[in-house]
Amino acid sequence: MEEPQIRVLVAKPGLDGHDRGAKVIARALRDAGMEVIYTGLRQTPEMIAEAALQEDVHIVGLSVLSGAHMTLVPRVLELLAHQGQAHVRVMLGGIIPDEDRPRLKEMEAAADAHRLPPAPCSNDLVPENLIDDGGRLWIVDYGYSGNNDPCSELGNACCEAGANQAEMESLCAAYFGAAEPRLLARMHLYAIMSDVAWSLWSVIQEHISDLPVDFQSYGSQRWERALALLHGPDLERWMREA
Repeated sequence: MEEPQIRVLVAKPGLDGHDRGAKVIARALRDAGMEVIYTGLRQTPEMIAEAALQEDVHIVGLSVLSGAHMTLVPRVLELLAHQGQAHVRVMLGGIIPDEDRPRLKEMEAAADAHRLPPAPCSNDLVPENLIDDGGRLWIVDYGYSGNNDPCSELGNACCEAGANQAEMESLCAAYFGAAEPRLLARMHLYAIMSDVAWSLWSVIQEHISDLPVDFQSYGSQRWERALALLHGPDLERWMREA
């Protein structure tokens, strides 16, 4: 008796507009004999869950390059369970060593335990993506922008700027009115995840980009910095305080 063909839904949740990596994965899965349904860009968790139900898939593969994993993925899992598809496997792209996955899951659980109300975030803080007209601050790069935990934006900004503890406290106080330990801890956790996300992005770019950029070295530097903090003395305290 012939085994049923594996059906995979490949989706790009959120406002992430970069889909070359997802298309490469979809093509590889098709070449391996699987039936692949690609949803296209800028899908909401609700749209992804509905597509998974209508297409009766065995696996949902999510590609997220916006840094919004902790917001989007739990929502997809919640919706799948609600519609009787808790058995569907959900996979998130990336190369993460097995020994580091438990720590990342603990970080996710800590950040998820006391969520803050989402706020507009750029998730890609380079000068070219922001315009200050003197009255308002405009987010230009809509491929990465979206609503997110404000500590994610602040943590990412500190990570990109290489901010020290005093500078992180100053930014936290400027945004929230006070540098509370709980908020600082969340910023630290999201700063680590920023390094993880950009190191995974670098792996994809190394294989698909034609730009004369050493993505491997860039990604390695980001990953090494994340690893140092994952195995550092402060992580347990940050997860408790968050």
